[in-house]
Amino acid sequence: MRRLCGKTVHARAGDEIVIVCRLPGGATDARISVWSACPGYEMSPHVQHAAMGVLVHGQPNMITPMYFRLMAPHFKRNKVTFTADEDLTFCIQQDVDTTAEPLARARIKVYHGSFSKRARRVLQNVGRFLRSRSKIGIWHHA
Repeated sequence: MRRLCGKTVHARAGDEIVIVCRLPGGATDARISVWSACPGYEMSPHVQHAAMGVLVHGQPNMITPMYFRLMAPHFKRNKVTFTADEDLTFCIQQDVDTTAEPLARARIKVYHGSFSKRARRVLQNVGRFLRSRSKIGIWHHA
């Protein structure tokens, strides 16, 4: 079962997202995942768009969502930073075995990017979309 850790936040394209998670006192491990949703859709595990369409040895690559594990005593805290690809709502969820299991402390900070960053991100996404749909090679880099 999954439980929500921390608050749900909204970010625009080009915003920098910083997620900091740490174990509460007495906990030995936590399985954490980052979830996101476009406006009007349900939450699902977050995948960076930069990973989509990447080929490995000519074969499509399996895209992995953002999951990480906190374990005492070595990995009690984790910090993840990435840039939002589009307007999304983010939240942190923890996989728990029982409802009595203590939740990790999670915090999401959004640093708003400038308009030029957002415009560049959107134009990169449009270019990626056109390259993926193109039957002729004009959109592909040599």
